[in-house]
Amino acid sequence: MLREFEEELENELESDWEGVRPTAPPRRRTLTIPPVFIITGRPFQVLNRFLFNSFALTSDHVAIIEGIACHVAAVSGTSMPVRTIVLQGHADSLGSADLNFQLGQRRSTAVQARLTNAINRVRPGLVATIQIVPQSSGKEEPIASGASPACRALNRRVEVFLLTEPTQPPPSGIAECVERCVREREAKLGRPMTQMERLRAQRQCQRECRGIPV
Repeated sequence: MLREFEEELENELESDWEGVRPTAPPRRRTLTIPPVFIITGRPFQVLNRFLFNSFALTSDHVAIIEGIACHVAAVSGTSMPVRTIVLQGHADSLGSADLNFQLGQRRSTAVQARLTNAINRVRPGLVATIQIVPQSSGKEEPIASGASPACRALNRRVEVFLLTEPTQPPPSGIAECVERCVREREAKLGRPMTQMERLRAQRQCQRECRGIPV
């Protein structure tokens, strides 16, 4: 009786699958990683003292952003208009490198959104002529070396760089060096990098390939 039941069940399952085509395996997703721009000059402004583990803008940050928008609008009609704004997000030393890298990126993206709106209010249409690039350094570039809450608050920041020329991709030799460096790091890791890991490795490799201390 049990055997007859098993055969009947197998026949039902086979009939259920008749005419059903197996689904193709999911296509591997390709992540597009934007170029990383290395800025070595002094920032025009610094928005620091973000709350711990937060990318919310404070009233002080908003005031600074409004001032930046006014400056960008004021120089737009001169011989040295702002063509590119690079926003470099940073975090303090607490937490993992990946989480802090994501946090730095969210901080710079929050500034980008607010600054875009501010420029549009001051000079409608002007922001379309400007490239605004949000980036992250995570916790790798502190400006305060102490471990006190005050020092960590200074490191939780977004640096604002105003450039009078559009940013250009790195020369082909640098680009090849960076790609080779990233591949070597991924091979040492023994698995595909996450998007955040690849962005962080790309930034470190660009500094190495340009001879800038990491």
